[in-house]
Amino acid sequence: MSAPISSSPSPRPTRRPRAAVVAGAVGLAGAALAATAWRAPAPEGAMLEQVMQLVADRHLQEGAPIDVYETTARGLVKELRDPYSVLLAPKDLESFNRTTLGQYAGIGVEVSTVGDATLVGEVYPNGPSAAAGLRRGDRLVAVEGRPMRGLSLDSVVAQIRGTPGSPVRVTIARGAGEPTDVTLTRAVVHVPAVPYAFVDRGVGYLPLPSVSGTAGQDVADAIVRLRRAGARKLVLDVRGNPGGAVPEAVRVAGEFLPQGSEALDVRERGRTMTLRTPLPGAHHDLPVVVLQDGRSASAAEIITGALQDHDRALVVGTRSYGKGLAQAVYPVEGGYALKLTTARWYTPSGRTIHRDRTAADSLRHGDEDHVARDSVHRSLGGRTLIGGGGIVPDVVVDYDTLTTVEQKVAGRLARGARSAQVLANVTHALSVGVDSAFRVTPEWRERLRRELATAGVPIDSTDWAGAAPYVTRLIEGRVAEFAFGRAESRRRALASDRQYVVADSLLRAARTPAELIAGVRTPR
Repeated sequence: MSAPISSSPSPRPTRRPRAAVVAGAVGLAGAALAATAWRAPAPEGAMLEQVMQLVADRHLQEGAPIDVYETTARGLVKELRDPYSVLLAPKDLESFNRTTLGQYAGIGVEVSTVGDATLVGEVYPNGPSAAAGLRRGDRLVAVEGRPMRGLSLDSVVAQIRGTPGSPVRVTIARGAGEPTDVTLTRAVVHVPAVPYAFVDRGVGYLPLPSVSGTAGQDVADAIVRLRRAGARKLVLDVRGNPGGAVPEAVRVAGEFLPQGSEALDVRERGRTMTLRTPLPGAHHDLPVVVLQDGRSASAAEIITGALQDHDRALVVGTRSYGKGLAQAVYPVEGGYALKLTTARWYTPSGRTIHRDRTAADSLRHGDEDHVARDSVHRSLGGRTLIGGGGIVPDVVVDYDTLTTVEQKVAGRLARGARSAQVLANVTHALSVGVDSAFRVTPEWRERLRRELATAGVPIDSTDWAGAAPYVTRLIEGRVAEFAFGRAESRRRALASDRQYVVADSLLRAARTPAELIAGVRTPR
């Protein structure tokens, strides 16, 4: 590691910056905290050190502004031509930690804006808001006496987050009742890695949108709850999962594998680390299908690759992203952090999952079957596994595509804030008083079209009628989420989710993990 830039005339060799090793939204990293001793710069770096020293000591403007040093540091990292190495500013660290650790300091709710109002969505268990009795659908009227009406979502979030232990007075309204002031104490809030899970006729559904710092325990707890609710088989959904913490990915895979099973190899400069599952798998008897897509990356691919290599799960969907480079995060002076690529990782069968985007472009154009001989590997049970970039699913199932007219209507709805606001307003109004068996009616669809036209987003009635299936799904999902939460919204969406339907049918045809794997002998 090069010497930190400083105006001090001599280095301080006792400094030992620690490297927190994570796999975040843009990358994978190793598996533990690391430490790197400070050392003098290499000869090639002496010029940079001298220039910075001369600027600090001799430039007419005494004390170069901090952005000079930040710009220099960013330029150094940029010249690596590595999109996954980046200097994180202090203002970026809260978001980064929230993604990788799954926690933040606040009152423990998700909020959304509908019209000029701010509504409470999810209320996290054991958080300050849950303890105070806040509920989904409550209106957040004011924070510390400041009205929230008309503020952007980012502005609202900035008002309710703060230092752990600090008090915050919020004004809440419920239904037609009068607003009430509630004083909450901000706390470090745990955002569950598993937002919800449910059972459908013996098949458990467990979404894992990221591999945060508590994913291993959250997944373990969710599976126990699912099995108590009658789940005998499992769909683990990592579609859209951009990554997270490597140790947690190993723990998730370990729920289904014997203790000590190889999960991945991390190959740094000069050494290789083999990471193994730390605990006996409590669910070795559970047939599992993993759903993945082209946005499943990094730590999500660790889970999928390990389970596929050990013949422990079938993988359904499309080829994953192919993020197999490891980053370590090093704290540096001034509250900054350097996220630096330090290694590659490989699945237990020896597959490297990383692929450059040029190769990815060719794969998107139908070249997936043209695979180099050295990218063919074998699973523990002898099945053929394909490397060459990303995890290749055992059963390839593309997403359903929209019809031409549905694409046209979807494009109109995606234009600008007005369409989004009208959709939120109408579906929230429709959600009031609905029961769990509700169905979208033609009148609901027409109401949305009228409101869009009034807001200056007219849509041709013929196009609207032709896109009725798409519009119905859109309204149904939003109404279900407003009325009953994300779990019910997702449950309804899965009924028309082609990839999930295939996974469900594969599971229902198998009684054991071995039968499930035997049903699909060779990946395509």
